Amino acid sequence: KMESKAATHKTVKLKLNKAVVPSLVKLSINRLVDNSHEITDVSFLPESLVRSLLREIMGRNKLTFSLAKVFINCGHDDIESAMSSLNLFDAVPCGVYRENCYESIF
Repeated sequence: KMESKAATHKTVKLKLNKAVVPSLVKLSINRLVDNSHEITDVSFLPESLVRSLLREIMGRNKLTFSLAKVFINCGHDDIESAMSSLNLFDAVPCGVYRENCYESIF
């Protein structure tokens, strides 16, 4: 006598997306942006890295007046002129006492 056995498992095929591993440069830039308040000089970096760093900082809305000054003095003409053309004073968060801001910044 033959017994019929019920299926004990089911095969499921999944389509997995390939994982994308970020490059060391991307990881480094992200770490720098996370700690952007510590950045005081980028003049030793190649222009391509300075551009990537600035793009990420601006993309995360972390550009401060002091960081903008770092990029203005980065030693790369295109970046310096682009940063110099911004009206950075309007971006300084001074609250209600805005008339006293100018003295505290400069």
